[in-house]
Amino acid sequence: MMRRAEVPEPPAPSHPMATRAFGWYLDRLARKTFASVRWRSETEWRGWDAAIPTLVVANHTSWWDGFLSHQVTRAMGHAFRILMQADNLARYSFFKRIGAMPIERQSAPQAMRDLEAAGAALVPGTMLWIYPQGSRRPAGEPLRALEAGAAWLVTRHPGPLRVLPVAFRYALLSEQHPEAIVSVGSPWLVNAENDLRGPISAEIGAQLTTTVADLDARLRVESLDGFMPLVAGTPSINNRLDRVRHALGLLPDYQARNG
Repeated sequence: MMRRAEVPEPPAPSHPMATRAFGWYLDRLARKTFASVRWRSETEWRGWDAAIPTLVVANHTSWWDGFLSHQVTRAMGHAFRILMQADNLARYSFFKRIGAMPIERQSAPQAMRDLEAAGAALVPGTMLWIYPQGSRRPAGEPLRALEAGAAWLVTRHPGPLRVLPVAFRYALLSEQHPEAIVSVGSPWLVNAENDLRGPISAEIGAQLTTTVADLDARLRVESLDGFMPLVAGTPSINNRLDRVRHALGLLPDYQARNG
């Protein structure tokens, strides 16, 4: 397939005030829901070439995935874009103001038009999130039969593109509330000069599977070493009581997290 010579105009940028308000609201909501939201990156992302846009491919198991995508993007200092099922975006059109773009999966021609528009959003300083599973799937389900939209975006992009796998998990560990865990995998740079959608799709699937499997292995032994707080959550009841006792001098050894 030949690459089109014309690149569509980038979509309108998200609204700065709406983005800030949305980030504040999500922090507040996450604090009430989780013991913590933690994340780690396999590589030092602060040294990335800012001129190269980033396409994020992530697993999709929870209502929270898209929201935490926004918070991760904010933490990494990028502009946020995300593909959202068209009928859901039509119902909640506010999300357009913070970077959501529609993808219609029931119509192949419309899906191509939506992907074309999304591709125009892959500009320097931007992270565009896509979920190749297509819809929310059970956490234990293997990553298979992934949709080809991510590979389509890679092969159509006119220049170098950073592809970044990200894994989400939600687990009850040692705290009263569940914890949200985000693992940012190792990116790879692609400069697709030809229509190599098949190999690129396979690579996307392999890299995302590896990132999810690595996070699952860490959670099996409840190891959060190297994970940094993204959003501070709600301490367990015993932690709150111990904090008071420590402040009164009744508990010399206070630990914010349970063992």
